[in-house]
Amino acid sequence: MRTDIDTYVKNCSQCQSNKALRQVNKSPMQITTTSTKPFERISLDLVGPLPEAGLNKLKFIVTLQDDLTKYSLAYPIDNATAEETCECLVHFISVFGIPKSILTDQGTNFTADLFKRTCYFLKIKEIWSFPHHPQTQGALERSHSTLKEYLKSYVNENHSD
Repeated sequence: MRTDIDTYVKNCSQCQSNKALRQVNKSPMQITTTSTKPFERISLDLVGPLPEAGLNKLKFIVTLQDDLTKYSLAYPIDNATAEETCECLVHFISVFGIPKSILTDQGTNFTADLFKRTCYFLKIKEIWSFPHHPQTQGALERSHSTLKEYLKSYVNENHSD
């Protein structure tokens, strides 16, 4: 059965055109700090701009990922503003609870005063990655790649369905 699946995927032109080529780079493992409880630390990032979708003209996706379990959530939004990012964070918190810390890049929606005040009010420690160093949020960036592959595979060519 496995060989049948491998053959099917290798012969599927859509699968082959949407898959990203990956180089195998082996580097020494480094000890990092990992959460001890689910949703203790989360990573938060933005995907986009993407082609507009739906009646609301959604162009961005806010992604959140738990550091320990790698559980991911994606929220479609129309603008990459601090207000919409905070709404997504508050929705996440209403379901899973308040994390102790949030790891983000230094995007304007994460460095905005509203986002900082929201984190301060909820007693969430903000951790920012270095500029132009996406490896800091490697697991979340990898899930972005998978998300984009899925979107490419399930959206038609003119992005209407």
